Amino acid sequence: MKKPKPTRAGIGKADALLLVFVGLKLGGQLDWSWWWVLSPGWIGSILGITVCLRRLSAPSQDLWKKIYIPGGTSLMELVLGPVSPV
Repeated sequence: MKKPKPTRAGIGKADALLLVFVGLKLGGQLDWSWWWVLSPGWIGSILGITVCLRRLSAPSQDLWKKIYIPGGTSLMELVLGPVSPV
């Protein structure tokens, strides 16, 4: 039996930067707008959503063929109809 991989605990670099920015803003050390103080959070979210949408918007044909619906048909066959071999 394989040992499970250890998972990382804690916060990432962007989260740490966000906490530093918020602390500096609340302490009066930064004159930035709150948009820029919170930017490590929203920029990371926008990048993550963009990557997910790009991967979902153009799935490969192989992925469609590998996703099976109960009953033995693939997702591609369910959407496009029976596929004849070439």
